[in-house]
Amino acid sequence: MNLSGFQTRPAEFSHLSLRDLLAARDQYHVFLMQHPNVVATAVGRYRIRKRDSWPSKSGKGSVHGSYPRTLENSEVRDYSWPALLVFVETWVERTLLAKQDDAALPKCLYLPDGRQVPICVVEAPKERLTDIEARDIRYPVNNIGGGSAILARVQGQDYAATVACLVSDGHKVYGLTNRHVAGEEGEVVYSRSNELA
Repeated sequence: MNLSGFQTRPAEFSHLSLRDLLAARDQYHVFLMQHPNVVATAVGRYRIRKRDSWPSKSGKGSVHGSYPRTLENSEVRDYSWPALLVFVETWVERTLLAKQDDAALPKCLYLPDGRQVPICVVEAPKERLTDIEARDIRYPVNNIGGGSAILARVQGQDYAATVACLVSDGHKVYGLTNRHVAGEEGEVVYSRSNELA
């Protein structure tokens, strides 16, 4: 297995705890998100490409791919060590990254006590389209209440949820819905009613 760039043996990575990984993610998340193509970070175990060979004592004939690592073509194996997962929108070969200043992600990050946390880069392109078509929605004729659709438009995208129930403080009536639709305080949301023919 090619571990060039790591100054620590993989066995030492296995001693990293979930708390260590979360501390590294909290410390470096903003730094990592400034890199081109990075769309998210997470903690987990280092993902190995499914076509990569398992480690052997001889190391002869071992396969270590350099093609894009995705969630579909990689797996967590028995020897996968704890790592910080960094998701990128587009996989770029390391040889091309070498030509761009500060574009390559480091192979590991350092905790304050000097221990290393490995980075596992995973390609995860954004998917903006879905093959599932929305069904025709039936809106109520004359009232808005539990089950009614709530709509919001944020940065050119439509978001939808439903009113779970109506509650009152004795003066006003409020509709409870999902936060991803309600947004920040003062955000305007909409609903619809069917027009009578």
